[in-house]
Amino acid sequence: MTKNEFHDTLCKAVNGDRAALTKIMITYDSLIQKYCFVYGNFDEDCYQHIILEILRHIRDFKV
Repeated sequence: MTKNEFHDTLCKAVNGDRAALTKIMITYDSLIQKYCFVYGNFDEDCYQHIILEILRHIRDFKV
């Protein structure tokens, strides 16, 4: 995804486009998972918390 494509997708997600939000979540899923390891073990609660916070606050993003 190019910088312009990402910007367009993010703008759509901020404005409530579910397909755009899904695309962003899929794009960043591996990065989110990377930061959900605690003492070498994947922490599902941490993962779910991050996902929920993104979903709750996506409309607050300034683009």
